[in-house]
Amino acid sequence: MVRECDWCGDVIGVYEPAVFVAGEAHETSYAAEPELGAAATERYHRSCFTAGGGQPPAADLTTAHPSAP
Repeated sequence: MVRECDWCGDVIGVYEPAVFVAGEAHETSYAAEPELGAAATERYHRSCFTAGGGQPPAADLTTAHPSAP
């Protein structure tokens, strides 16, 4: 199962807040809803999704990742 964030590429932890996009965005975690995580076409850390203005971040988003130095 893919567990990498589609914006930053880091692994999304099982209990970490995440946003899964499967038709519409849904905030949850792999632990709470593993079937949604498996069905999602896009996966983001909550902070990465929020950095994109509540929309799936565009591939050319120039805003630095929140944890970037």
